[in-house]
Amino acid sequence: LQAWVTIQKRAQTTMAAPSEPTPGLIAGGVLVVLHTIFATAAYFTTSTAPQLKTAYEMKYMVFVAVIYYFIYNLFIFRQGLSKQLIPQYAKKVDRDISEFQDMSNNFNRTPLNALEQMGPFMASFWLYGGFVNPMRAAYIGAAYVFFFAIYPICYGWNKDKPLLLLSTLPRYWMICYMFWGVLMSYIKFTS
Repeated sequence: LQAWVTIQKRAQTTMAAPSEPTPGLIAGGVLVVLHTIFATAAYFTTSTAPQLKTAYEMKYMVFVAVIYYFIYNLFIFRQGLSKQLIPQYAKKVDRDISEFQDMSNNFNRTPLNALEQMGPFMASFWLYGGFVNPMRAAYIGAAYVFFFAIYPICYGWNKDKPLLLLSTLPRYWMICYMFWGVLMSYIKFTS
């Protein structure tokens, strides 16, 4: 009987409602607001029916994609070189390698962030530009590449990363807008 009571008490404490909002609920609320804003913006700025664009119309998108790829490769090579250079530098200046952890985090986190966002960016970029507005996609893509390129600077070398949102948030917003732009083009003009 004692064991059963203990099990019931544990079940009640784990099933009890949290006294504070969970990160998932907060994130969900923020996403609902953000998506509502960008869906509304996409609704009012999308003025054409979806139609497959020509290679000529998408030429500036190709330049943006190549520049994006170049910067992505730069981040990857930077990460690979850091694995060799940081230990050598630590030895040269006679310091423990653990003192360079923040620098190492920057070198590692930069390509990881790039990889995390590559799929959503490329999908939204090519869908929006390929079906809705290639010139606007090229402009948005160029802005995306700029904010993408400054990620290592915004990440910094220390544990406090207040500038990081300067690189990441605008990129999330651009992806969100382009996805909603594609959807709104279909909703407004193909029903």
